[in-house]
Amino acid sequence: MDYVFASPLMDNGTVEKTETPIISYPKKNTSSIFVTAEDNAKYIDNKGFKISSDSSKILYLESNQYDIVPMTSPYDKFQLYVFDNNFQKIWEKEITFLYSDAKLKVEKFGVSNNGEVYILASRFMHTFHPRKVPEKYFLFYRVNKEGIISTTEIKLDNAYVTDVACSYHLDGSLFITGIYSSRNQKLLNTHGAFIMKYDVGNNLIFSKKHSFEETLLEKLKCTIQETTYRNYFKFSINYLLINHKKQTISFVAENRYSEPKGGGLFAVFFSDDILVPTFSFDGSLEWITHVDKKFKSPYIYHTPTVVSNRNGNIYLVSNAHKTKNQVSNFNHKRKQTMFSFYTDLIRVNTDGVVDFEKTIFHSRDLKKDLNTALSQRMHNGDFLLYFNTEKTFQYGTLTLPK
Repeated sequence: MDYVFASPLMDNGTVEKTETPIISYPKKNTSSIFVTAEDNAKYIDNKGFKISSDSSKILYLESNQYDIVPMTSPYDKFQLYVFDNNFQKIWEKEITFLYSDAKLKVEKFGVSNNGEVYILASRFMHTFHPRKVPEKYFLFYRVNKEGIISTTEIKLDNAYVTDVACSYHLDGSLFITGIYSSRNQKLLNTHGAFIMKYDVGNNLIFSKKHSFEETLLEKLKCTIQETTYRNYFKFSINYLLINHKKQTISFVAENRYSEPKGGGLFAVFFSDDILVPTFSFDGSLEWITHVDKKFKSPYIYHTPTVVSNRNGNIYLVSNAHKTKNQVSNFNHKRKQTMFSFYTDLIRVNTDGVVDFEKTIFHSRDLKKDLNTALSQRMHNGDFLLYFNTEKTFQYGTLTLPK
C-alpha cells in the first residue's frame, strides 16, 4: 500500500479543486490490526485502537471468534494489548466471556490514563414467548493485567435501556449515558436519556433519568418501534463528548431504521434525525439538541455521522445518498438509477443551538462518496475525510470554521 501525504481537500467549509492522492485498498486480511473499508462493517465493534484522555495509554482489542465446544457452554475470547505513547507494550491479556443462552457483543471499549481497560458489551437473551421480543442487557467490565476485576449490569428501574455510551473522567471516575424506554402504570410509553456515574471503586454515585418532552417525541414519532410487548426508541449512540472546561458531557445519537427491499433480501437504512443531549457533571440535563436532516424521502438514506468538538462546539459531518430512478421514454421501464451524494457540516454551539449548517460536498459521480466509517476526528479537532472511489479511496482534511 502506498501512502502519500494529502494536501487539504477542503478549507473552512469550501471545496478546493486539488489533485487528491489515492490510496489503494490492501488485500483482505482479517488478521491485520488495520481495519480496511471491506472489513469495517463486520469488525469495527470488536476490533481496533483506543487512546486514553491524556494520550499516555493506547489500547488494542481484537476478538478471537467465539468457539463452540461440544457439550459445553459457548464462549467469546478477546485479546487485549496496552501500550504507552511510544508503543512499548505495558501488558497484554486474553479474557474469556462465558455465556449459555445469550450472544455477547462488544459495543464499546476504551482505556483509562492508568492503563485500566473498560469493555461495554450487550447480551441478547432469546425467548420463545410469542408476545415477547428478545431481551437485551448491557454489561460493563473493568479489566487490568490480572483479568476481569469487576462486572456491572447497567439497569434502570422500570425502564428498558436501548443503547449506552461510557467514558472515563480525568479523576478516574466513569460516566455512563444512554437512551431508555419505559411504561408507567397507565401503560403509557415514555422515552428519555439517562446518566450514571461510578467512582474508581465501581460504586454508583448517582443515576438520573430525564424524559423527552412531547413536542420532541412528535418529531421523532417514526423512530419508535412498536411491538406487542413494549415500545422502544430505535436510536444508536455514535459518540460521547466530555467538555472538562464547562463540565458537561454530551452524546450524539441517530435513529437507525430500515425498509426491506428486493423481496426482503436486503434493506435500505435510513437516519433522518440526530439527538445531542447534554448533561452537567452532577447529572442534571442542560439541553437536548434535535438536528433534523434536510433530506427526507423514500429515496434518501444516510450513513452514520462523523463528530468532532472544538472550543465547546460540536461539529457534525452528515452524509446523505439520494437516488432517482431514470425512466426510458421508449418503453417506460426502469433504465438506470442516478445517485447524488450530499455532505453537510453542522455546528451545535455551547448553548445547544444549531448556528451553522452548510453543504461542503456534492457529487453526482457514481464512483465517489464519503466513507463515514473510516472518516474521523484528528487531534486538533479537524476532520480527516475518506471518499470511496470504486476500488480505491481519496482522503483530505476539512478545516473547521474559526
